[in-house]
Amino acid sequence: MKRASRVLEVAVSSTLVLVLSPLLIGAWLFRLPYGWILASAWWRKHGRVGRRFLVVYSNSPKWAAFFSEEVVPQVQDQAVVVDISKNPSWKSSRSLERRAHLHWGGRVEHTPIVIHFGNAWRVDTVRFYEAFQQMQRGDSSEVGSRLAKVLELARAVERA
Repeated sequence: MKRASRVLEVAVSSTLVLVLSPLLIGAWLFRLPYGWILASAWWRKHGRVGRRFLVVYSNSPKWAAFFSEEVVPQVQDQAVVVDISKNPSWKSSRSLERRAHLHWGGRVEHTPIVIHFGNAWRVDTVRFYEAFQQMQRGDSSEVGSRLAKVLELARAVERA
């Protein structure tokens, strides 16, 4: 009986792998060129005028003051800044900025975030959500580390 159960488990597992593998590979193969298309569109629309950052945050009491006072001023001249609390139509928007946010921000820990378009092939994301969660528990080192990363990216842009 145990042997038959084990054989059935292996058969079902193998079938699932065979069925799901092409779907997962197809999704990955679509995601990669879609990112290139978005980055290229970003460069055509914003890169020419020196905007290499997309900053997305909300009016949450956890981070709104910090973001508006510490993060935004560091990259403001080089960024498209979106406060989603002030723009209720943002979630349903089909804009390039919203598509970039969805693609690189994802659906978890997507706000607050700084997305840096280094070139057409390299996009860096600096997520702050978990860092602010840690800061509420008394550890602000991670927020400082993420801010330092943003500052490093901004300085790299200035040198280029």
